[in-house]
This record gives sequence, C-alpha cells and structure tokens, in this order.
Amino acid sequence: MNINMKSLKHLLAIIALSLSTFAFGQTVLDANLVDGNLPRATQAEKADVNLNLLKKYKSAAKERKLNINSIMVLRHGKVVYEEWFGRNKPKDLHVMYSVTKTWNMTAIGFAVDEGLISLDDKVISFFPDMLPEVVTEKLGAMKVRHLLTMTTGNIENEINARRRENHKEDYIKGFLACTVHRQPGTYYEYNSEASFMLAAILQRVTGMTVREYLQPRLFEPLQITNLRWDEVQGVNHGGYGLYIQTETMAKLGQLYLQKGMWNGKRLLSEKWIQMASSYQTFSIPASNDPEKLTPEQKAGDFTAGYGFQMWRCRWPDAYRADGAKGQYIMVLPNEDAVIAITSNEANLQGIIQLAWDYAASALIMPKDNE
Repeated sequence: MNINMKSLKHLLAIIALSLSTFAFGQTVLDANLVDGNLPRATQAEKADVNLNLLKKYKSAAKERKLNINSIMVLRHGKVVYEEWFGRNKPKDLHVMYSVTKTWNMTAIGFAVDEGLISLDDKVISFFPDMLPEVVTEKLGAMKVRHLLTMTTGNIENEINARRRENHKEDYIKGFLACTVHRQPGTYYEYNSEASFMLAAILQRVTGMTVREYLQPRLFEPLQITNLRWDEVQGVNHGGYGLYIQTETMAKLGQLYLQKGMWNGKRLLSEKWIQMASSYQTFSIPASNDPEKLTPEQKAGDFTAGYGFQMWRCRWPDAYRADGAKGQYIMVLPNEDAVIAITSNEANLQGIIQLAWDYAASALIMPKDNE
C-alpha cells in the first residue's frame, strides 16, 4: 500500500491540532478585559529614553492635525510610553485593516516551521477541486511565496471585480479563475485576495481556521484573550477583518523583535522572522511607472520594499505591519524597540513621519529628561 507522506503528515497534524484546540478550549471575549499586560518600565529603566520628546508626541499630532487613537512604545521589552486619545481606551478593540495580513502571515510561518506548507508549494496543488477548466502556465507557476510577497502576477482590480461578479459563491474559485497576466514573482501588485488565499490554504492543510490554529501557538503564550476576526465563507480573511487591542499589537511586534522567542521559549523560528521582515521585493505596483513618482513618494516609506505581508521602512533596519487609516506595528531592531499605533487618518505617511520625529527619535536623541 503506497502512502503519500505529505498527506500522512497533514493528517497527523490535523489530529494533533484538534487535540490541542480541545485542551485549550474556546477564547472567551470580555469587553472589559485588557490582554495580559506587558511589563512597564520604571523611571530608572527609562533613563536612555528622551521622555520630554516623547511627551511632545500628543501635541505634535494635534498640531499636524493627525487623528491618532493610541500609541504604545516599548524599549528593551518594556512599555516606556503609552497614550490613548479622545474616548479611546486600552480595552478597546481596534480594527486592524491590513495589519491583519501580518498575523495571518505569522500563522503561515508556524505551518512552514512544522513542515505542513512549503514556500515553493504550488497554489493550485491545494485546490484540485476548484480549478478553472484551463490552468494556464502562469497560474500553475504561482507559489505560496508569491502570495506572501504580493507578486502573484494578478491585477488587483480585476481580481476584486471577477470575484464579485462571477464567483460570489466562492472566493477561492474566483481567485483561481482570474487571469494571471504576469509571470509570478516578477511584479509587485498589492492584493488582499492573495492574503485570503493564504488563510484558505492553511485551513485546507490543517482543517482549522487561522484563529483556531494560532490559539495554542501564539494567542495562549502571549496571553491574548480579546480579539475578533471576521470570516468570509467560513475562512478568517487573511487580508483584513481582525480587531485587537493596542497592547496586543505591541506584543506581536515584540515577538518579531525577539526573533520568535517569548519568555525564554521559542515560538517561531528565527529563519521565518528573518525572511518575513527582510526586503523580498520592490513595493512600487507594476501599474505605476517608477519614473513618474513624485520626490515625496520616492522619499516615503511605501517605496522602501516589501517582505512577507510586511513593509520595510526608511528608518534604518526597521519594518512594519501596516493597515489602512494608520494602523502600525513598527519594529526597530537597532533601538530594541517597538511602536504600536492606531489611527483614523487618511495621511498615512504623516503618521509614520510623526512616529519617526518623536517616538523613534526619542530613543536616539540626547536626553533632556532633567
């Protein structure tokens, strides 16, 4: 009797995952509970931070007319500054928009570490029952790594239109039916449906939603108890739909800063952290002509490159999870720091620049705390 070893590995993984989920049970959402707290720095532990500059962040946001909801700054693993604006509170769940992609990507990282998924797996291999009548050479060449780097070869607007108009009953079929115009891996085109496909692949392989899969691997170790993750056709949408607290954002940033370690235990491989946060592709859409970018666009953080569902930054060696209306998890390895920000603001580069000018600069500028 011939046994497909990959299929056997997946079957055993599903059994193990089901047992772990049964052991941990379901997450209970308590709207008045703040997730397990990160340690707060003492005054003495803030000695290498320019606190006076940090305290100017709030007034600077007002002066620049930026609608910030909250900010939390971690240094050496401890909170050195936190502020909630207006009626926003620490317990509030904030919509993450595309910051969801980084949490979804982290789930893929766990699956890669466990040998359940390979970066070079063909996307069509996971959905033999949902393929179009004709599988083109370019569709057949699309791999998991291309979903992660937004280099699928699709045109985003066409994907959205095709899914809405022709495949309302099934997002997966809609994605696979779209024309792959360019050779996968050659052009960057931001595409939230690529993130959905990652979540769908994980669910196919494990028999669990992304949220269920992350429960024992990430949410339990990091004491994350309050979250909401919307589903589309029974799948947690990997591109958006996650609602979490500001402190929860900071925790994921700290996990990446610590290269996958948490409380002395390895959760995620350093190799995955390195790949995900490194420059993988240019971040100028194929539909844009780089020669036509304005000087401001060229100098901004959205042209600094893209990793695995994360963006590189102009700040030296920094990278970020990035969501619409100004949701950010910024990781600054050189400063051993994390900055988490929630906003409701159209000026995305303005929010990033404010963070560089006050939060990040407070970690490197001469101290004037006296």
